[in-house]
Amino acid sequence: MRVPSTHERQGRARLSERAADPSQRRDEDIAPYRPSRFMASMHAKKRKKAFHFDVPCGRGRRESGLTLTELMVATAVFTLVLGGVIYVHLFGLRMNEMVKAKLGASDEARRAISKMVGEIRSAGVVRVGNGSLGSFTEKPFGTKQEGNAIQIYPSKGNTNAFTRYFWDANDTRLKRTENGTNAVLVVANAITNAVVFTSEDFAGKVLTNNMNNRVIGLMLEFYQLEYPKTPIGPGHYYDYYRLRSRITRRALE
Repeated sequence: MRVPSTHERQGRARLSERAADPSQRRDEDIAPYRPSRFMASMHAKKRKKAFHFDVPCGRGRRESGLTLTELMVATAVFTLVLGGVIYVHLFGLRMNEMVKAKLGASDEARRAISKMVGEIRSAGVVRVGNGSLGSFTEKPFGTKQEGNAIQIYPSKGNTNAFTRYFWDANDTRLKRTENGTNAVLVVANAITNAVVFTSEDFAGKVLTNNMNNRVIGLMLEFYQLEYPKTPIGPGHYYDYYRLRSRITRRALE
């Protein structure tokens, strides 16, 4: 408990004397009790430690949101990003089609020559000329050994067993058939050149006779890839596609 100071005791004594004699009262005696400077400083420190949080309300409060300019800028940025994503996607699709076209062309070429190369290398006799499904005419001596067909005899002594590859001008396809049957196997599609087979020397010059050590030349020019079916003419992926190969036989005539 705090002990009153001398000044406070004297003040209280004067108040008691004036209270006993109403004629001696003053206006300041009616005023409430005022604390000392020490008590006032203590109350001030307590007020400073207090935490006040004022929440704006009514018209002074700011609503959260986007302005029209901010919304337009955000829409423009989103449109640019979306356009870039679509462009990259379309570019990837086009590159995929180009790769598929190249793979398809390689697959077409591989199918066209793989079986033919094996039959020519193991053949006993090979003749170059012009032919179709029902006939074959060998190129005579003294003329260039080139044409749209080649006839392969597995053995030298048996001319009744043969395999014929010929280019059909009606549907521009390279076909394969065997003697004794009308079955036709399509080897390659969309071939533009009529001269498919040649008989050449070691330097690539077309011969005019059936030299024993000749080389069989094969050339296929495609104007359209069959798988996938992709035009390769002007305005497309390729101007043309050409397959060139040279094959020699293991056995000599």
